[in-house]
Amino acid sequence: MRLIAFFAFLSLCIKLFAAVTLTSALERVSAHYDVAISYSPSQTDAVGVESIPRFSSTVGNALSQLLAGTDYGYGKVSDRVYYLFKDKQKIALRKQREAREKEQAAIDRICEYRRHEMECRLACKHGKMLVPKIEKPLQGTVNADIEQEWPADRCNDESAVLPVVLKTNALLLASASANATLELPVSAHVSAELSVSINRWPLGDARLLHVAVSPALKYWLGSEPMQGDYVGAYAGYANYDIGGIGFAGANLADNYYKGNLYSAGILYGHRFILCRHFALEAEIGMGYVYTKYDCNLVDPAVSSAASRAVKDGSKHKFGISRLALNVCYMF
Repeated sequence: MRLIAFFAFLSLCIKLFAAVTLTSALERVSAHYDVAISYSPSQTDAVGVESIPRFSSTVGNALSQLLAGTDYGYGKVSDRVYYLFKDKQKIALRKQREAREKEQAAIDRICEYRRHEMECRLACKHGKMLVPKIEKPLQGTVNADIEQEWPADRCNDESAVLPVVLKTNALLLASASANATLELPVSAHVSAELSVSINRWPLGDARLLHVAVSPALKYWLGSEPMQGDYVGAYAGYANYDIGGIGFAGANLADNYYKGNLYSAGILYGHRFILCRHFALEAEIGMGYVYTKYDCNLVDPAVSSAASRAVKDGSKHKFGISRLALNVCYMF
């Protein structure tokens, strides 16, 4: 390995020492062929060539080889007099090549930046934004002709990081009501959810029996998907049988109400991100509620008018109709 490294270093040194300026190379060509070559040393001194070309039978071939990697061409006055000039065609081709290389480098840097950004999004916790690190920051401007729709195989799609959320309302759990909500992302700022709640467990005379279903559509106001504040609309249906609840007032203490409830309205909420997979969500909704019910006495032996103050009927109401404190798990 040391021997290989030594020869590589020796080869590099030979190349460096062998490198000469275009001025000295032209002087050697002029001396070898005994011809006069007109050029500007102030310009050719700044041009380097790796080595003197192998001298061929003609001056023209030697000059062509020598000037191949430069912006210069040559002209012939006579067999013994030649001159150098700036070749516009060579300069144009070089500028085109450099523009293509610069454009490709800009595209590579953009894709590298987006790849690192997506890796950071996938790795970081919800609610925190990490700044991706790249070897060379994107500098300057990129021409409009390379601003384009990025295909899926070049840059990743942001929709891949939107979470699916499963949550439960702690307020309903406190009333011994099993409930769950599934929320799916529609876009970076829109999500849809479906909530289901059930209670089939009477506690003595007290009943809070129900089966309820409520879909909702939300619009997220923040810059991060499915985080922070949101507004939305909801609808709901419930079949219920409630009553015999002593602390809830005389009507609910002395009577059972059995019927159907329909609701619709608007909602507002906020999601607090705890860590990558867990969050808390507070929500309140206001809207229209209609219910039609049958009323029965908790104690049929009591038949006074006071105990049967509320009879079968229906009710329309506008007010707070949705309240939740959700514990969320984000997949």
